[in-house]
Amino acid sequence: MPTSPERLKEAERKVLERVKVSIEHEFVRVGNYMMHVIVAGRGNRKDIVLLHGHSMSAAFFYRNFEQLVSVGYCAYAIDLLGWGRSDRPEFKGRTAEESIAYYVDSLQLCLQSIGLRQFALLGHSLGAYVAVQYTLKNPTPVSRLILISPAGIERKVSPIRALYFAFTPQLLVRRGGLLGYLGFIARYPRQPGFVAPGLRKLAYQLNAQPKPSGDAAVVPLVSLRGLSNAQCLFPLVECIERLRVPVHLVCGDMDPVVKVSEVKHLYELLKGIISDCHFTVIRGSDHCAFLEYPEEFFNAIFHEEIQSSATQYSACCPNDFTVSDVSVEEGSERE
Repeated sequence: MPTSPERLKEAERKVLERVKVSIEHEFVRVGNYMMHVIVAGRGNRKDIVLLHGHSMSAAFFYRNFEQLVSVGYCAYAIDLLGWGRSDRPEFKGRTAEESIAYYVDSLQLCLQSIGLRQFALLGHSLGAYVAVQYTLKNPTPVSRLILISPAGIERKVSPIRALYFAFTPQLLVRRGGLLGYLGFIARYPRQPGFVAPGLRKLAYQLNAQPKPSGDAAVVPLVSLRGLSNAQCLFPLVECIERLRVPVHLVCGDMDPVVKVSEVKHLYELLKGIISDCHFTVIRGSDHCAFLEYPEEFFNAIFHEEIQSSATQYSACCPNDFTVSDVSVEEGSERE
């Protein structure tokens, strides 16, 4: 299964052709590099920035673009530096501080180049971790944080997770030839959403790109000193005291990567800091609630926007539209 940037572009195109709203591709200059941004809903009055997780890309939000546009958002889904179709510079840092700077500084420059002044910031897994670190450094433009199964919540990390980040799966996929491909197929998720046409091919192309970059930048965030001493060096629970923006936490009750108990612990801490804080568990979902159950995810996170849009439409066409109430309780499970 040879790979190249051209094959990655084609695999991404196959996935995004299913999106029913107009999307654009931008390549934004960030210093000496270019970052890839997928834009949906150009011209809408509200902005939202989407950050993908480890081993994924901006295109994995393809099931969310139409919904976001429908309630007035312009969505900017960004390929983090070193991932997706963004440039893949060699990561030369050795410390966790350098890893965070690699992601946060490039994201900051990207958003400045786009010209966003106020936006909601949604991140998944690694993207959620980066979103928090970005907001701590740049609180003014962020109106709301939406964190989906955030990585790096607690200092203690399971040895298996530490090994996953220290010896990245991309290393096996890009160097393993047929063995690497078979390993990828064996480990690829079977849950709803992941089995959509073309998505597995996109995931393979993303992770088989020949140059290590974004995956290498994650390695210093986790310290592995024997199987009994694995830890995240800058866990979220130890740096959230400076957050002052509304936060909504989301996770799946079947997530084997980020446990519900971890997200709930983060939520309990945030409640003591931020009054506008919510926590939703999506029943039946694994690690990617936004991809596996996009309707349930959207209704839980954007219920106020849904009601506002419905009310406006109902005012214009009262005989043709019925407004359904959508409620979210803190810590609730949604079916």
